[in-house]
Amino acid sequence: MLLHHEPSPAPLGSARRWRAALAWPVVPARVPFDWRQPGALAGPRRAALAVALLVAGCATPPGTLVIDTRHAAQGQDSRVQYLILHYTSAPFEVSLRALTQQQVSAHYLVSDTTPPVVYRLVDEQRRAWHAGQSEWQGATMLNASSIGIEVVNAGPQTAADGTVTHAPYPPAQTELLLRLVRDIVARHQIRPDRVLGHSDIAPQRKIDPGPAFPWPALGAAGLVAWPEASRVAAHRQRYEATLPEVMWFQRRLASIGYAVPDHGQLDRPTRRVIAAFQMKYRPAASPTPRPPRCCRCSASRCRPPAAERPPLKARRAPPAPGPCRGPAANFVAFDDSGRAGERRTSLPDRRDLGPRPARGAGLQAPAA
Repeated sequence: MLLHHEPSPAPLGSARRWRAALAWPVVPARVPFDWRQPGALAGPRRAALAVALLVAGCATPPGTLVIDTRHAAQGQDSRVQYLILHYTSAPFEVSLRALTQQQVSAHYLVSDTTPPVVYRLVDEQRRAWHAGQSEWQGATMLNASSIGIEVVNAGPQTAADGTVTHAPYPPAQTELLLRLVRDIVARHQIRPDRVLGHSDIAPQRKIDPGPAFPWPALGAAGLVAWPEASRVAAHRQRYEATLPEVMWFQRRLASIGYAVPDHGQLDRPTRRVIAAFQMKYRPAASPTPRPPRCCRCSASRCRPPAAERPPLKARRAPPAPGPCRGPAANFVAFDDSGRAGERRTSLPDRRDLGPRPARGAGLQAPAA
């Protein structure tokens, strides 16, 4: 078959060279060229077109910011420095709705379904509103430097006789949580002493994830700082024989990371920090949270003062008959002075959002 060639293309680098290349087909002789036919752009024409498109795509419009990323500094690490664990103290549907439709959130939610599921609610590169007013090892307001995990768990339950029990964490949920924690810790290189519970960073107002949380499983996996049983037994006899002063306890707790007073008095803030420590390392010895106590009672329910009530949308159905009935009793416990103490759930707690905005300023993102 005879082939018909057009003149050779123009020299390399000229504008004619590209136009000539695009018009340089190799077609059978005596056959009119039709670009609509299959294979009409095959061979040199297709290659030249690809090169032209590539050059055009690499062109940078005037005024575009160009950043060279070929060099990376060695002195850097992840912005995520802490991993904070919570329980929801609410069923899954209520927890998911509160964490996605209210002004409180977490990066992950671990369900209690069968099988359990991990839900990502906030991207790890963004700040979730879960820690609130918090402190650990001198760092405060840990929302900006932490990842929060909410685990669906009923939390403390008060029986009719006033006995408080804590809902267990199912084995399947615990195993899934371990996998999630291990993955986050590995990717962000989070130290074991910075994998914490909400009660560690806010012991004056939080008790989650509670004394039933599987801290020993995380300790056995090397994910949290955990003491050796042999060393604990060796030191226990000495300290039981001669109990140290209160100041000793306060300074030891402060060296671990807790925000604790340093005045040598066994006051209420110090007791709460000790309780937070025991819930994690000695759950059998930790004090049981006091059941709700009535301060203002009507014929139908017990209600706290209006300024201390949780948001209306956050209230749940009344608990089983007991010494204090009503939705508010399921969320707020009162200490001996009658003031609001520990909230039963972290979901509607306004203090997890940070300081309130100034009047008229509208809702603002929480302070770091």
